[in-house]
Amino acid sequence: MLRNKNLIFIIFYFFSLLIAQDVQIRLSVVMRMSAPVVGPIKVKIDQITAPGFYKYEEKAEIKRFVFRWMNEGAEGEIMISGTDKIINYNIDDEVYWLENPEDYFLNPQKDTTNNDNNNSISFSIKSDDNGVSPKVERVSGQNIEITNGYRTKKWLTSIFYTSKKLIIEEWIVEKLPLLDIQDSLRTNVYRGFTDGMELDSNNFTFNLFDFGLNMRTFSNGIISKIDTNNNIDPILGKSVKTKILFFEGKEKPKFEMSMEILELYAESVDTAFFTIPEHFKRIKK
Repeated sequence: MLRNKNLIFIIFYFFSLLIAQDVQIRLSVVMRMSAPVVGPIKVKIDQITAPGFYKYEEKAEIKRFVFRWMNEGAEGEIMISGTDKIINYNIDDEVYWLENPEDYFLNPQKDTTNNDNNNSISFSIKSDDNGVSPKVERVSGQNIEITNGYRTKKWLTSIFYTSKKLIIEEWIVEKLPLLDIQDSLRTNVYRGFTDGMELDSNNFTFNLFDFGLNMRTFSNGIISKIDTNNNIDPILGKSVKTKILFFEGKEKPKFEMSMEILELYAESVDTAFFTIPEHFKRIKK
């Protein structure tokens, strides 16, 4: 019986690879967060991925009036294999500009940890301020929960520091083939732009927006970098919803964020989606 299951999986895997040549994958996720001072923020992220093509759009909504000036409208980017520039655009302003791959992929890796802002939530995930390794606990739910149409199991990961606490809730499905195909197609497009670049694979900065690109299991990444003696097995599967709470000596979280899949489906490739309207004006940035 086990051999039959393995055979079915292999057939399905290769069938998925063949299908991926003729389809594009649409992935829509929504991220909600509540940060100090700024307050509630909602970001909708839409992606379309096809062989040799990748399109990303995001639109942020900031609730507090005093910070609404930070809304830059709906912006996006298009990457096409075989080209040497990344197309960026702003839908509201009806403009576009070109970006060098080096600026796109290398600049985000600059060290931004030297921040004196008292409202910053950045901290070392490996240990607390006293150099003490955190304590990690993880439990799983016993029942199946239906989350946005997916049959999921909920996992709760708690990371305790001396005066801080990080709580991660994740709703996991065992397999999500369309997400695997989407991530593979996107990665292949990325490779075409990063060939020859010296990317720092040891730079581990949790970019929440990048987290939204592939809905990875967030707690696995955190735990893998913690200097701890806890023997915690990784969660197997894909997250369709994640909630993160950061506490700093208070009952109310100082920061909270959630990310969940709204839509994930395949359709026939249409390269027209990877163009910008002709009336958009080109600008320099």
